[in-house]
Amino acid sequence: MRANGLRRRRAPFAFYMSSEAHGCARKAIELLGFGERAIRTIPISADYRIKVDALDAALADDRARNIQPIAVVATAGTTNTGAIDDLDGIADVCRLHDVWLHVDAAYGGPAILSADYAERLGPLARADSLALDPHKWLLRAGRGRAGAGPRRRGDAIRVQPRPALSADRRQHRRRGRAAVVQRVRLPADARIPRVEGLDDDAAVRAGGFKAAIEENIALARYLAASASAARPTSR
Repeated sequence: MRANGLRRRRAPFAFYMSSEAHGCARKAIELLGFGERAIRTIPISADYRIKVDALDAALADDRARNIQPIAVVATAGTTNTGAIDDLDGIADVCRLHDVWLHVDAAYGGPAILSADYAERLGPLARADSLALDPHKWLLRAGRGRAGAGPRRRGDAIRVQPRPALSADRRQHRRRGRAAVVQRVRLPADARIPRVEGLDDDAAVRAGGFKAAIEENIALARYLAASASAARPTSR
């Protein structure tokens, strides 16, 4: 049942994603009764992004075999490496084949607020639906998720509200953040933008999402450069 699903029809359904896609997409397809055999795993390039030409070929091949493509799942910030699929190229292919485009932006989507990634993530606007987890890069506690279907479903967004935290929980979280900050030791000349006193509410009041995300990106680049410089050279 998990492999074949519960649906029997002359033209089987098919869904498309890469090996870097989050496992929740596969689980959702299985839970909907389509079965894992309806999932097409598209090859990835050396930078861990979906090969757009391979996606195009897979869609055309399934059409030729009387298999009905349903949706493509692209990713804006994979869990393994943070890779961002070629959203524009994938959107073009989906329009060509009249297939729904869902983008998993749960992790990397908020980077659209940064100057460095605004252009690369701009094609999120071409998605038929997308997923976003506020508890990741939008600094919201809890396990709330938001979903949007901007093109074919109107500008509807659903957000699962998070339960209010007690005063003790809020204090515990602030102490935990302070402990993490204290363990990070950077050189005095490290040019990394800082966001002072950042917490859930202050980030919103100060419009700090953009600054916080750009700080994270700058810190990641600094750490990557430091690790590369410290790596021993081969003889």
